[in-house]
Amino acid sequence: MISIRAGEGSFVNKQEMPIPSETILWLFHNELHNLKEVYAARKLIESEVYLSAARYASPAQFEHLQQLIGQLKADQPDGSPASFLDVLDAFDLFMGDICGNAIYAKLMQTMIHLRRETSLKLLAVPGAQESSIRSRSALLKALKSGHATEISSSIDELFTDAQRFYDALILN
Repeated sequence: MISIRAGEGSFVNKQEMPIPSETILWLFHNELHNLKEVYAARKLIESEVYLSAARYASPAQFEHLQQLIGQLKADQPDGSPASFLDVLDAFDLFMGDICGNAIYAKLMQTMIHLRRETSLKLLAVPGAQESSIRSRSALLKALKSGHATEISSSIDELFTDAQRFYDALILN
């Protein structure tokens, strides 16, 4: 992968380096503000990452995810949407790291960069942070259960809830 840095040039990344946000944002600059397309891509990619992580995650990795949810709960009452989103992104990046598929992990990185601006706006909508905590908690509970139908149901619910906030953002 190549990083493009304004005023500095183009550089070849080390293989294990995260994809720089500037590269992703430049690549998708025309699509960033199309909420329907970003949402559809999120649903497709993030769902597969979550399903795959369910097959590979260890109890210690589930514990780390639980700690991140605890951090979301602790930060939520007084925290800014940006600090809340940083922890949410850490949760999803970790899901990508443990899903057992390096391509999925990079696609999750891409989605996090693409959704950042919209997510900041969404998390400012009343109830969005609470909904996010509830959805991620239900997802983690389902992942720990190992039951495919429960996992799929929690993923569907996560995106159904997210859709409500996307709709609220579009209407305002």
